[in-house]
Amino acid sequence: MDDEEAVVVWSGLPDDILDKVLLCLPSHSLSRMRAVCKQWHSLLSSPSFLQRYDSRFCYGEDHVLVFVVSSCEAMMYNPISSKWHLLPLVDSPLSTLYNMMERAVTAAAGGLVCILGKYAAQDSNCTLRQLLVCNLLTKSWRCLPPLPPECPQIGQPIMGMLHDRQNFCYKIITVWPDRGPIVEYDSRNSTWTVIGRCPVSFLSFKSMQSTVCEGLLYFLVEGGPLRGGMFVRAYDIHHHEWHTPSAPLPSRDLQSPCLVEHKGRILMAGLIRGVGIRLWRLKLWTMGWEIVAEMPSQLFADFNLDTPGFPSRVNCMRICDSIYFISNFRRPIVAYEVMKNVWHMLPMSYPPSCSNPDGMEQYFSVQPSLNDAV
Repeated sequence: MDDEEAVVVWSGLPDDILDKVLLCLPSHSLSRMRAVCKQWHSLLSSPSFLQRYDSRFCYGEDHVLVFVVSSCEAMMYNPISSKWHLLPLVDSPLSTLYNMMERAVTAAAGGLVCILGKYAAQDSNCTLRQLLVCNLLTKSWRCLPPLPPECPQIGQPIMGMLHDRQNFCYKIITVWPDRGPIVEYDSRNSTWTVIGRCPVSFLSFKSMQSTVCEGLLYFLVEGGPLRGGMFVRAYDIHHHEWHTPSAPLPSRDLQSPCLVEHKGRILMAGLIRGVGIRLWRLKLWTMGWEIVAEMPSQLFADFNLDTPGFPSRVNCMRICDSIYFISNFRRPIVAYEVMKNVWHMLPMSYPPSCSNPDGMEQYFSVQPSLNDAV
């Protein structure tokens, strides 16, 4: 069938058949189909189609993809098809007035990501720091209003994002250490509200990563009851109060700890020099840790964290039932299926059009949806 015949066939399809065909497409293809013609754009943007499309999938199971974000593009890994897809990042609404200098993802939830951008004015030496929320599939943006005046003008807080798909809204929690304010952004009224203060004992955050689990925002803190040591602390998003007690790290020799949520429980992964990578589960009733798994020695050797000249850092994230381990340089990605207790390595076949795979250092798991409004 040549191109002209294909056009005749597709243009002659009844609307109900076309609707069923488009419902079967993966989300990254569906977003491109909007550019085919006005009819398809209208259909794929209609609330009724988006609702039917989203209802076909079970979030958290078979419709979860990973976005690997760089300064100018995003890469998406589909664990079902074991393929990478390239998603160029469109310019934000500020691009007409400012030149982008930096762009960093600070939080993600549902199909949305929160991005902190640094911009330089095109006609002056002024710079602007701006928080934006973006749906990478629909390429829609929202510039968030300025933070309250109580927030420090320097430094970077830790952020967490909570998404409510049923009510089409989301919240962003922003926390500064050492008596800093805790502020909440609510998309329903597009306003920031100061909801609390960070304890003075929190000297600093040891990771800009946070994890939301059962309404609690978990993060790693230095200081507090251990004074100089690291521990895990949680903030109750709904009741605006600190959850006690805190949990020390499972090992004093633990390097590069990171937190992930799995089936309503908090897991911690990290590197122990001379041992390997281990995974622990937090026991809420004792605030202690129990070991879940340890990366097999051969996979750990392939992961190659001990190569001279490379920093020893590991990131992890959850997709469906698997925990994915990623280093901060170009090395294989290792996945651990928690329920099956199985380890395996991911294919490293990046799209040929990817401009700089070595420069990617931010990894986020999201649940892509065309229906998640910014």
